[in-house]
Amino acid sequence: MIDSLSEVHPTSKIAWNLLFMRFDTFKMQVDALLSETAEIVVDIYDVVLSDYVQASREEVLQKQDKLRHLYDALFEQTIECSYLIRGYANKPVDGRVLSRNLLDKATKFQEGFETLREKLQSGFAQETLVVTLGTRQQVDELVMKKSLRDLRPSTELRPKSTCMKGTRVETISYLMSWIADCSGGMMWCSGLAGTGKSSLAGTLHELLTVHAGGRNRLGAFIRYDRVEYSDASRLIARIAYSLGMHDNRIGTAISEVIHRNRTVLSMPESELFRLLLQEPLERLLGLASEGPLVVMIDGMDEGDASEEMLDILSGGFGPRLPFIRLLVFSRPTEAISHAFNASSAVTTIVLEATSENVSRDIRFFIGYHFSGMFASLSARNVSNDLQEFCNMFRAVDGLSKRASGSFIWAATACRFVGESPSIARIVALLSVTVPANAMDALTALYRTILDVIVSETDDEEVTRESVYDVLGAMMVQGAPEGMTAKALDTLVFSPNEPQAHRVLARLGSVIHESIGYYQFFHASFSDFLQDKSKCGNEWYIDVDEHKGRLQERRLKVLKTMRSGT
Repeated sequence: MIDSLSEVHPTSKIAWNLLFMRFDTFKMQVDALLSETAEIVVDIYDVVLSDYVQASREEVLQKQDKLRHLYDALFEQTIECSYLIRGYANKPVDGRVLSRNLLDKATKFQEGFETLREKLQSGFAQETLVVTLGTRQQVDELVMKKSLRDLRPSTELRPKSTCMKGTRVETISYLMSWIADCSGGMMWCSGLAGTGKSSLAGTLHELLTVHAGGRNRLGAFIRYDRVEYSDASRLIARIAYSLGMHDNRIGTAISEVIHRNRTVLSMPESELFRLLLQEPLERLLGLASEGPLVVMIDGMDEGDASEEMLDILSGGFGPRLPFIRLLVFSRPTEAISHAFNASSAVTTIVLEATSENVSRDIRFFIGYHFSGMFASLSARNVSNDLQEFCNMFRAVDGLSKRASGSFIWAATACRFVGESPSIARIVALLSVTVPANAMDALTALYRTILDVIVSETDDEEVTRESVYDVLGAMMVQGAPEGMTAKALDTLVFSPNEPQAHRVLARLGSVIHESIGYYQFFHASFSDFLQDKSKCGNEWYIDVDEHKGRLQERRLKVLKTMRSGT
């Protein structure tokens, strides 16, 4: 049943796992508990199961485009309802009694699911209001937001990416289940470069906001990037600002602290965390019954967080705020590992590159992109020799093995083949020995890409030098948004040399463009170019040396402009 649903709506499996993951154990406990609350909770399970049976019927699935909003409402309400039931189930058996307010909310959930089932049965496409936990109070927003202005960050980065639909389902379900448990502490999602940490963070961001029904569960999202934003000195202020803007009650409580003591922002980090976050949140007693409120930090290793800050994060928000769910995504650097491994409050999930689920997802990812590439070639009446070759030599399987569990490898390889589809490029990738681990896989991939794009030109030496100079300039550029082709033409090339846009076009698999600005597709490529043992002498970039060369070039350009020649 759930498999047929997940084929048309991947969110369904995550919603189902979240609600039913521990159902058998919970059901046995409920059977021994004769109470109004227990009966309502079991009734909710029954009606949800009935809804999913109805939604998975073939004749209903055939109308899934027409009934898309009903499917969305069903899965969003399932996730929201799971927060109520998880909060109930996590109480001691003899203390499982919902307040009258939550009992009424449970009844509304039951009624909401019954309404959804009726609409699915009738095929009646009508907008449906998703039942949610929580309430909103009206306060003087202008006063509150004025007080929070001092906390506003100078830079706010959006999620970098999301997981491809249908992949990482088990990991996403696990993280969503941990969020729903509201059991305190913090979650550390640890993994090497390219294992999909940022994509997971982006997918959770989407689930907690876009697919959250009527209630946004994401109180704060902070992403660090070594180029665009790495200043972690104001992390606590950023979290406070985001939470305050998310919920007026929280914003009012935090603004009162700032109003009473304007020097609070200059206090040590541990005091600031207590005064600006813990104590104001603890005073808002109603929040605890409204389900989880999530704080996510992506790319913690790319920020410059102090040891004190890491120690604070390792404790979560404290035992009195178990519903505040703190998730940190990072590589296992020495400082972060030391702080988080020493704390009993930290739950760690390591993104293993060798797991069977990861291998399956990477194969699915590559297969999906290759299918799209073949369809595009066919639509342009291009020969299907490439598709026949890939099928004959099981290219998708071979490439999946060489990814060694790295999603960045898979994404970069697909970009490399997709920008210039050819048997030669497939052969170049398949000629690499299956690497021992994800880092070796990326090293081999980057070397292969650079060597191939040089070999595809008539004058390899000129191309190699041009590519090298462009990469060096991009390594030392100071603007967070990246560099333009015009800037590269000015700083790197002379009128007789190849233009920047030609070189950038060849580098499309490792560089991405956004509104005219170019950046590295992934930080691991920058790491590769700065490690001589990985990239070799021909591609090694000494950043200080390139800074000097660019500075000389800038001075020369300025001198030329002043002289008018």
